[in-house]
Amino acid sequence: MFRTNRRLQVGSLAAIFAASALVLSGCASGATPSSGATTIAYSVESLDEGQSNVVSQMKLRVNELNKAGANITLDVFGADNKVDRQNNDIESIVTRKTQALLLTAVDPAGSLSAAQAAHDAGVKVIDVRGTLGKDKIDAVYDGLNEELIGQVLEDHTRQYLKDNPTAVLKFGLIKGGETFTSTHVRVEGIKKLAAEMPDRVQILAEDYGDWTTDKAASLMEDWSVRYPDMNALATSSDEMTLGTVNVLKSKGNLDKFFIVSVNGSDNGLKMLDAKEINATVGIDFGEYGAGLIDAAIAAIKGEVKDGQAYTTGADKVTVLVDSSNLADFEAKKKAEDAAAAALK
Repeated sequence: MFRTNRRLQVGSLAAIFAASALVLSGCASGATPSSGATTIAYSVESLDEGQSNVVSQMKLRVNELNKAGANITLDVFGADNKVDRQNNDIESIVTRKTQALLLTAVDPAGSLSAAQAAHDAGVKVIDVRGTLGKDKIDAVYDGLNEELIGQVLEDHTRQYLKDNPTAVLKFGLIKGGETFTSTHVRVEGIKKLAAEMPDRVQILAEDYGDWTTDKAASLMEDWSVRYPDMNALATSSDEMTLGTVNVLKSKGNLDKFFIVSVNGSDNGLKMLDAKEINATVGIDFGEYGAGLIDAAIAAIKGEVKDGQAYTTGADKVTVLVDSSNLADFEAKKKAEDAAAAALK
């Protein structure tokens, strides 16, 4: 596993590039990169709020390296959760002779051929979710430890039960996309608790919210009718949690729910500040986004290859956010957002 302290290596990373004018693109324009530029593409299933935060921090890292003498072009492609669109984007990325592709596959099976074609064409393919198979790509970005996210969520729920000895939690679990198997563990810890203490934790329903607010809201509407005694939710993203919270608020029964989520996005922090949810497992978008750029550079340099993992260290990226540390987490995020906004 390749590890790096990115803050200490700005100079050494930049030294591999020809010093020239800054080149930074926020989205794919179709233009051919300038001669001498290091070209990186980020293809993601959907540019929701969380991913938009990631992209902002990727741009900030590119700017940091370019100021140190690099010449990096970053192109971002959002697939709107459509496999065909993502595959078309990958074809365009190959045509543009992009050097590295950071790929979050909409559907690992549906995107595998396109990813392998990019790899065979000489593009360094970094699998962001670790779902494509190590023999098909160049590297895996281990910026998030999904097991750790799940454990943090489980531990918080366990502590809540300890602090509230008469509480009985009847859960609905909402995962992301069905094909995003590596992320399912985010809420699986609740099942472990249900097995350990069936008198205090029950699973009434579980389904996929497809990472969208609307789908999660639809699930909550259905569950509100089918499971009137449901009083707890664990979801794999703040955007999906927002959909459930909106439904519960409209029905006037949000106050009875224990809700835990993942991301630490703006929506998640707003819900936490309003006491609409109990906690969110926050992702430090600054560390995560910068790590993506560093992973691409490491693959280009050949420092990670043959399906090796590049990691920033999950302890840097993952943090439980609740009322006790909300202010500190918000302050750090606002500072990162302000720095990224200054680039626009």
